Amino acid sequence: MKKILLTSLCSVLVGGLLAQYPGVHENAPVNHDWQHPLTAKQGKSILDYYLLLPDYIFECEIPFEHSEAARLNAISYKSIKNGYIKAQTNEGEFTVVMFKDRQKNRDIIAITKCGAGCQCFVNTYLQFDTMRELWVDASDVMPSDEEFESVGKKLEEASGQEVWPLFILPEHGTTIMVVDDFSEDRQELYKLVWAGGKFSIQM
Repeated sequence: MKKILLTSLCSVLVGGLLAQYPGVHENAPVNHDWQHPLTAKQGKSILDYYLLLPDYIFECEIPFEHSEAARLNAISYKSIKNGYIKAQTNEGEFTVVMFKDRQKNRDIIAITKCGAGCQCFVNTYLQFDTMRELWVDASDVMPSDEEFESVGKKLEEASGQEVWPLFILPEHGTTIMVVDDFSEDRQELYKLVWAGGKFSIQM
């Protein structure tokens, strides 16, 4: 069973290396008055979800001003039609992407931040609960920690060296590329293919 963490760091031991996989979060409520009008909006866009994100996405060790203007100013790139946003804070860049789970009629919001060795690492999958005005964990769309660990061990045994999976969220399509952040050219390790409201590992 996945452990509930207060941070977005979920780590499993793979071949002696602490590899970071999708984290599981406790529920995170909307904290700011300016966010409340967005909570009941029907057909939310990626920008709406971005503005509603929990505070911990924007700050870890360096304070961030949690105003609507500050969040909008942090956006470095956006493609609303593709459900894709990149934002930049003093702690680095992060990516926010929306996936449509048509099986359960819900939007899955994926967030990745930092890479190998980053103290403010984020790799999390959330769903917004409109009725309760809070974010809830949606990591059930991902393979289990055991599946990730098994694949990681096989890759390390085949290559004879440690690997550090880095998840590259897509602007186009729905496939997440997982690359080795320890390799110079970020060699592809495997893909996470989205089908039927769930991701599966494809080697």
